[in-house]
Amino acid sequence: MEEKPTLLARLWLFLSSYVPLWIILLVQTYDGVTGFHTILFVLLIVSSLVSLFRFLSVARQKLNVGEGERICDNFIVVDDYQEMNHVYLEYLVTYVVSLLSFIPSGQDVRNLLTFVVFMGLVFILYLRANLIYANPVLGALGYNIFKVKNRESGQWVLLITRKDKILIADKTNPERLCVSSLSGNIYLEVED
Repeated sequence: MEEKPTLLARLWLFLSSYVPLWIILLVQTYDGVTGFHTILFVLLIVSSLVSLFRFLSVARQKLNVGEGERICDNFIVVDDYQEMNHVYLEYLVTYVVSLLSFIPSGQDVRNLLTFVVFMGLVFILYLRANLIYANPVLGALGYNIFKVKNRESGQWVLLITRKDKILIADKTNPERLCVSSLSGNIYLEVED
């Protein structure tokens, strides 16, 4: 049975993906050091950053046993690949919609509730579409997304890695990538 990230891990990824939006909204709605909007967005920024570092910490603990040892759920031998970093830009569209739903009509409680409902809907849709991996903050931290064809299974899977390029395996000496499953067909390459 395939292990999926817990709801908490997916929530960590979701929250952390919106750090840039929270910063933009903090700047747009700044109402003094003790103002409601300032406190709200500072709390969102801090909790989102903690979420990201917590997710990465848990992922590293799961993947790295000790000095020189790695835990691989699977190995992938790449026959073909497609660069998928464009999903980071597509994800940013929700930033624009979020900004439009929150800023123009004022900063009252109804507007805040509308924003919270909208973000809840976005979270549910991203969970159902399995797009939580498309986290632009991970992209800013140097992670790349590739769609790779696994020689052994013949299946296309998504690979999140710090590598800029993926080497296609040579027929005589296939390079095996050590990976750990994040969710379904989404894998994180285990770094040396």
